[in-house]
Amino acid sequence: VDGTAVPLITSIQNAANAAISQAVNTVGGPFAATASNVSNVAESIIGDIFGGLFGGATYGGSAGNAAVAAMAAQHAAILANQQTLSQIVTALDKAGGFGSSSSGGADIVVNFSSSPNSSALPSGWIQTTGGAGGSANFIGASGGAAAWNAGGVSPPTGAGAGVFPTIATYEGSTDTDYQVVSMVFANLNNLVNTGTAVQNFITGRSNNAGTICVNVTIFSTIGSSGDLIAQLNYTNGATTTVLADSSSFIAPPAGALWQLFCGDEGTSNLFEYTLKVNGTPILTFTDSSHVTQVGPAFRFSGFGMETDNAPFLPASVSLWGVLDDAPPAPVGSVFRVVKVGTTMFTTVNGTVSLVPGGFYDTLEWLSSDGTYNAATNAYTVSVPGIYIFKIGFFVPSGNGSFGFAPALYQNGSNVQRGQMFATTGTLSVADSFIAACQAGDIIQPGYFANAAASIAGEATGMWTYFSATLANCGTLS
Repeated sequence: VDGTAVPLITSIQNAANAAISQAVNTVGGPFAATASNVSNVAESIIGDIFGGLFGGATYGGSAGNAAVAAMAAQHAAILANQQTLSQIVTALDKAGGFGSSSSGGADIVVNFSSSPNSSALPSGWIQTTGGAGGSANFIGASGGAAAWNAGGVSPPTGAGAGVFPTIATYEGSTDTDYQVVSMVFANLNNLVNTGTAVQNFITGRSNNAGTICVNVTIFSTIGSSGDLIAQLNYTNGATTTVLADSSSFIAPPAGALWQLFCGDEGTSNLFEYTLKVNGTPILTFTDSSHVTQVGPAFRFSGFGMETDNAPFLPASVSLWGVLDDAPPAPVGSVFRVVKVGTTMFTTVNGTVSLVPGGFYDTLEWLSSDGTYNAATNAYTVSVPGIYIFKIGFFVPSGNGSFGFAPALYQNGSNVQRGQMFATTGTLSVADSFIAACQAGDIIQPGYFANAAASIAGEATGMWTYFSATLANCGTLS
């Protein structure tokens, strides 16, 4: 190596430092100081490497060969440091974009890089450990990341000695059922090429204990060059139902952004789930049977880890976040609630009756001018005007032939009855009602039946529903 190589390597060094500075400048926000510290350390390391290796000297013969070998090794180390730094900065940059709730709701980011080493996670997390692990907390903070066994808790050793899925659930919840749960790995550890012996999880639509949730389980294929598989599951206590599996995909490096979307804001489909890595969809599934849970009790989220062979470690987590991703508020004065579950109610024979309270299970639209009480199925009007109300029912097979009609209640009294249908077999029975309402009027759905029969919901929400639209509140002149 002669002196002509020094300007070339120095130019590489300068370009690397410039790239670092530019990356740091683009991060901004609360992570800028962390990124800058990482940058300064890396620049110092690179400077020491180049200064110590070259220092203006020239080499020849065996000394030259040794210098070439040393240069190659140091250059490889530099590239590795640059790659790692690039991943960290990219992750920080993406994490700065976690918190952009389309609905102005919850916006939570947890940066573990500032957490001191501890046998437990920072405050705000609840850990639930399954299998033979009991109540032990296997996730703690270590090296600026949430890590398995960080506090020295020792699970059994040896393959098959015990499976310990530990789920960490954050105490803050989203305001709506539409969630985006994001996660960045600090280090993949033994996640790759260990099969199901090592797993990582992203959880959403969870209860506050983490025992009922939707989760993406990430594990590897064995004997591959680094392929992963993502599996979407619904867990309810000790029972886990597999909803969908992805195709195998090349494991992204540490620093990639993993995101679980619970609900599709574009289509307002609450039951569509998508996993993306760096913005690329890996897995999409629509829960048309509505196996998964929605509602205020299931708006928590988190992450998890598992190993059944203690020497093998799941990936550690440097950043985690969740935000509301609900569709924009509806335009105009609208309301719609539907029944997507399959539980039924039995009609009262020979009389007009209210639909049993709490029958509907999914609120789709509710503009700010109205209120809705799910316990009584009551929609309250605040703007005087002419309203159009629609009421529909799914009548399943097995009822035989009977007469059935939707009915409208206003302030506790039946004021309108719809067209009577003589139902046989599976049928959708629906009708529309026009009513003049004053501020404070309470509207509820009802029905008339001339026999005892079963009324149900169905998975799409298109057959059993109750809706309201303000048609006109102005004057003719």
